[in-house]
Amino acid sequence: MVHPAHRAFNNRALLARSSIAGCYSCLATFAPDQVSAWTHEGSTALCPVCSAATVLPGISELAALRAAHAGQADHAETVPAFLSLTPERD
Repeated sequence: MVHPAHRAFNNRALLARSSIAGCYSCLATFAPDQVSAWTHEGSTALCPVCSAATVLPGISELAALRAAHAGQADHAETVPAFLSLTPERD
């Protein structure tokens, strides 16, 4: 089973088909068209409230967002291995 937090990455297509989205960092809910910032070459939404890359398409229930937030601690790595969390240096 895929952890719900994995839908926070490369989620542009899913957001385009959703009527609601939620952020499992700040627990905000919003319409997908409120997302105005993207990362990972425009494929991953940043939350319009807290700017975290933890937007879940189609999820607005607080319990589900809290579960995804709590699940972060259960998974040593929620970022796919091919994505780097280390900032690039000039």
